[in-house]
Amino acid sequence: MAPGGRRGRGGNLRQSQKCLLQCAQNAGLLAFVEENFEAASNASNHATSYVKKLDILLRSYLLFVEDPENQLDDHEQPWLDTPERPLTNRVFRYFVARILASQGRTRDTKETRMSYQSLQTLRQLFLALMAHCIPDQEFNRAEWDVLTDKWMKEWKLQFKLRGAPLVKMVFGLYELLLLVETALDEPLSYENAIQHICSWIIMFTIGSRPSSLFVSPPYPDYMKQGDVKITRGSESGDYTVEVTVRSFKGWRFNEMVLTYNLRPPREKKNLHAYLGAFLVALGLRRGEFAGFETVYDIEKSDLLVIPWKNPGRPLFGAGGARGWTVTETPLTSNNARMYLHHTAQRAGINGSVPSLFIRSR
Repeated sequence: MAPGGRRGRGGNLRQSQKCLLQCAQNAGLLAFVEENFEAASNASNHATSYVKKLDILLRSYLLFVEDPENQLDDHEQPWLDTPERPLTNRVFRYFVARILASQGRTRDTKETRMSYQSLQTLRQLFLALMAHCIPDQEFNRAEWDVLTDKWMKEWKLQFKLRGAPLVKMVFGLYELLLLVETALDEPLSYENAIQHICSWIIMFTIGSRPSSLFVSPPYPDYMKQGDVKITRGSESGDYTVEVTVRSFKGWRFNEMVLTYNLRPPREKKNLHAYLGAFLVALGLRRGEFAGFETVYDIEKSDLLVIPWKNPGRPLFGAGGARGWTVTETPLTSNNARMYLHHTAQRAGINGSVPSLFIRSR
C-alpha cells in the first residue's frame, strides 16, 4: 500500500475514533482515555468492552475499504454516500467479505462459516458504529435496519449459514410460576433469587427492557432502590409498588420518565406475581429499610411508605463469589440473562430464553 494510503487510513481512523470517544464521554464512559482508565466508574468498566468492539470493527472496515484488491475509490472518505459512490455498496461488500473470511474459523468444522446469529450480532454492532461515525442528519437508522434485514435473509440462504429457527415464545403467568418456583428451590442465595424474581415480575408486568433495570453497555444507568416506592395498604400484607423507569435504551430518551403502580394480585393463585411481597422480603433480608427489621415492625408503624436506607443503591446487585452473596455493585444485563436462562432450563422451559421474551405475553 502506498504511503499516502497509510496516512489516509490513519486520518480516517483518528477522525472516526473521535466520534467513538465523544460517544463514550457523552455516556459518562472513559474508554480510549488511558490515563483515566483505572479511575473509571463501574458503569464505565462494563461498557469498555462494547466500545472496544466498535473500535476493532472500525479498523476492520477501514482496512477493507482501503485495500487495493477491493477496487474501492472511497478510502479517503469511507462513510461517503452519494449517488455515484453509494455507501450501501461498500457496506454490502464488507459484510460479504466478513462472511467469506469466517470459513474455517468456527469451532465446529473448518468447512462452515459464521452462524446466522453471529452475523446478526455483527450487523447490530456495525449499525451502532455507523450511528456514531455518520452525522445524524445523514444517517437514517430505520432505512438501514430494513435494508440490512433483507440482506441477512438473503445471505442466510446464499451462504447456508447455520442457525436454529426463531420460535415465537408466549410467556404468561404459568411460565412465570415455573420460573419463581424453580428459582426458590434450594438456591445458593435466597437474596439473589428473590431479586431476580422481582426483575422478572417488573419486566412481565410493565414490559420494561433489561437495559432499564440493569447496567447494559454502553448505557451506564440502572434502576435504583429510590425508583421503587412501597406503600402499605389498609390490610395487613397489602403493598402497592410504584415503579419509576428512568433509564431507557438510547441516549435520545434520557429525559423520559415513566411511572407504574403495581397492586397486589386479586386471586391467590397469582401470588407468585406479587411484586410488593417479594420486595418487602428482599429489603428485610438485606436490611435495606430504614427503621424496619421485621414484618411486624412494618405492620406496627404509622408510616405508609416504607423508606429505604440508601435510595441511591442499585435495586439489583451483582452476585458475589460463587453466588453465595449479593454485592452493592449493580447487576449487568448479561449476568441477569444468564441467570434467567439457567433457571428456565431447570424449570423445563426449552429453547433459548432471552430476557425480552418475558415481555411477550
